[in-house]
Amino acid sequence: MSMRTTLALATLRRHPARTMLAVLGIAVAAALLLDMVMLATGMSESFRSLLLTRGYQLRVSPKGTLPFDSEATIDGATAIVQALRANPDIKAVSPSLGTTLALPGQTFPSVFTLGLESDVQGDYVLEAGRDMPVTGNANQTHAAVRTVSPLINEIVNSSHGRVTQRLTNVLSPDHSTLAVIYLREDVAGKTTGVTFATYVRMP
Repeated sequence: MSMRTTLALATLRRHPARTMLAVLGIAVAAALLLDMVMLATGMSESFRSLLLTRGYQLRVSPKGTLPFDSEATIDGATAIVQALRANPDIKAVSPSLGTTLALPGQTFPSVFTLGLESDVQGDYVLEAGRDMPVTGNANQTHAAVRTVSPLINEIVNSSHGRVTQRLTNVLSPDHSTLAVIYLREDVAGKTTGVTFATYVRMP
């Protein structure tokens, strides 16, 4: 055993309390460091899984905001989308526009509306269900209904597998008024028109 090793061991034995505290301090610091590394890795994997589940790996929003944190929009969004889609390294681009609608009536809730291109959207995933056939309408072959809440539901109309119209129905708490948002789509899945209607129950 070398002289340095002998002196080091002698010093450690001479001050057992100080030696124990030093060992404990190093152990605690190492445990905290390992915990932080594991936490960072777990958060990274969790966020990556969330992004992949939602169908995108990168989300672009106006500077200084979070997605749908405000009603700010990106200037020249159409040109930006076209430029991104022209990049061969980008698999898909899904533009979206969200806003809050204040519907008439004091008891009527506000509604958050999200505009998407159905063929490339990644904000929702249908876990189960199927479209039901519709007869009597030459422009519609199937329809599907999704319950958002006891007062809100969404109806999706399609023709031979292509979505043609989306309806969001919002019923007032007293069940006297129904507000409907109609979104029409073209063959490319882009929104071509939006119509708002309010129906009042007759006495």
